[in-house]
Amino acid sequence: MKYTLTNKTITILEHILWVAEKSSKTVQFCFTKGTKQYYINPQNDIYVTFELEHSIKFEYPISNLKTFLGKAVKVIDSEKNKVDKSKLVLPTHDDIKYFEGSKVLQTIDFKLTDLNKIKPLKQKYLNIIGENKKCLMRVQNHINDWWFDDGNKKIFPLGKSSRKFRYVLEKIKLKLLPNDYKLILKKDVVRFQFKDLNYYFIPEVWWERQSVKDWVTSKQKVTDKVLMSLYQRKGYM
Repeated sequence: MKYTLTNKTITILEHILWVAEKSSKTVQFCFTKGTKQYYINPQNDIYVTFELEHSIKFEYPISNLKTFLGKAVKVIDSEKNKVDKSKLVLPTHDDIKYFEGSKVLQTIDFKLTDLNKIKPLKQKYLNIIGENKKCLMRVQNHINDWWFDDGNKKIFPLGKSSRKFRYVLEKIKLKLLPNDYKLILKKDVVRFQFKDLNYYFIPEVWWERQSVKDWVTSKQKVTDKVLMSLYQRKGYM
């Protein structure tokens, strides 16, 4: 059986390679029967799904996506593929359930302009923060508690929030195709959705509701009155 790849599908595969090759020596992929397709990296912290424009009737494992794309293959043939699917790193049923089944905590508009604000900045981490009914983006060079501040940060408004939360993502992972997205915050998972294309990331750390208090205050950690006075004068408390 044969299947013709569309330009849209090839573009998404090229982007999966770009997203994943930093964390994977070899990026592997497998077309699955139907329209919905899946990718996961070996560290299990980046997961991507998308829909084909027309259904495929066979599985087609690819052991090296970079080599496959370099050959500029437009038509895949199940009879000529000798790749052993069992040797590839592919999402399991439990992986799919974990990323897609988590409870949604908050949905926020994430515009291309928001991505462009943080992309050129040198800070390593993106914080997505919900507090005082507002959602904020905060870029900084550490994943430490909120009161720890090296002074090297930028803060941008992102919209409204109905609850308290904080997610910390390594910025280098946020290689998204240039679109406006729905930012869907879930338990343990950050999802960026554009139509049928979804990027899922495992944050470095995350908190919600009452657990947020653990990082917004230093009162439980600093008890020395002289230190507290010093931190207050410097604006850390």
